[in-house]
Amino acid sequence: MLFAAPRGKVFGPVRASQGWLFARVDTVTVAADTLLNDQMKGQLTNEILSQRQRSFFDGFVEKLRAGAQIHDLRSGQGVE
Repeated sequence: MLFAAPRGKVFGPVRASQGWLFARVDTVTVAADTLLNDQMKGQLTNEILSQRQRSFFDGFVEKLRAGAQIHDLRSGQGVE
């Protein structure tokens, strides 16, 4: 609602957590386009993908370890 309000006009009442409020937009500042440019989006996408792949791989390895039957043959008393 605040982002759609016309500049210089009072709008409200708006229900807030601590009661009702009225507001007026005096100026609008446009965010810099460099905040989420294509390069940053690509980096975030790669990071999220890497985290998901790592999480999947860790779960896969943990499942393998849980079901593995390991015998120590160093002592010469291995499974017959």
